[in-house]
Amino acid sequence: MSQDFKEPSLESHTFEHDTEEQKPRGVARIEAVKQTLDKRYILVLILSLYLCSWTYALDSSTTYSYQPYATSQFDRHSMLSTLSIANSIIGAVCKPFIAKISDMTSRAVAYMFILVLYIIGFVIAACSPTISAYVIGSVFIAIGQSGIDLLNSILVADMTPLRWRATVNGLLSTPYLCTTWVAGYIVQNITTTNWRWGYGMFAIITPAALIPAIGMIFWMDHKINYGTFKFSIKLPQITVGKSMNNPR
Repeated sequence: MSQDFKEPSLESHTFEHDTEEQKPRGVARIEAVKQTLDKRYILVLILSLYLCSWTYALDSSTTYSYQPYATSQFDRHSMLSTLSIANSIIGAVCKPFIAKISDMTSRAVAYMFILVLYIIGFVIAACSPTISAYVIGSVFIAIGQSGIDLLNSILVADMTPLRWRATVNGLLSTPYLCTTWVAGYIVQNITTTNWRWGYGMFAIITPAALIPAIGMIFWMDHKINYGTFKFSIKLPQITVGKSMNNPR
């Protein structure tokens, strides 16, 4: 018994794509860098992040101690608990957006964006004439601190193998072993003169500590842009299925 056979049309073809979807620009670029970059450069980048983690640990161990002095000077000491809770919420909420910026642009652009917000926040807090200005500066500081912490973790995850990832992340937390003991002396010496310098000094220290890491990441992107590193992008494979049996 013969059956009419209809040649399959383009709409009836079965497309089998790779399980991985097209990756965002930032993810694709950092993966290309990881595949082609020498391990020595990766080690230099990790050391740069370690320097950055020292600054971040000193920041997070000291700046919260200046809030009582600031709110008392503005006669708004009752706002201390509200300010602390608001900063914690803002720091947590902004992380998904920072991660998205990092994926859609690049790691270097995300670092620069966060660093600018970080500097703006500390400058505003250090020069704040009113409690409103101080609160605005604290918001920028919370975003900057959360962003630096998140981007450090993302970059470590990008550049290290899975079996060493926890070790490197733990290494970036070792500065707290030192800053825990010295933070009190730093706060005591600064508050005897002017609490504003407790914020202002990080507008100078943090950019100096982040410049090596940011410069290294921008250098990687530059090499990718001009083709110094050779890398390939896997395109989705398309398989078209046809029936080979043509009954007569």
